Amino acid sequence: MRAGPIRGYPRQQEVSDVIYLLALIAVSAVAVLCWKAFGPQSSAAPPPGRPRRAPIKGPDDDPDFLWKISRQQHRDGDGTTDR
Repeated sequence: MRAGPIRGYPRQQEVSDVIYLLALIAVSAVAVLCWKAFGPQSSAAPPPGRPRRAPIKGPDDDPDFLWKISRQQHRDGDGTTDR
């Protein structure tokens, strides 16, 4: 009989390689989670020094536009449009 590892069990070097691989995966997962939690896009506020833009509205959502159209229709006559 030969002295050595027992059949069915991995050698010591293979076990340490697996442990290093699992540690690398764990460190990578922690780094990704920290980046998601504390990364540059973690807050909804814009970066300082950049003015915040108003959201773009369509003409049907713009109260000034609707008021001008209403005033124009009222000034032109009965408020109906020709089609």
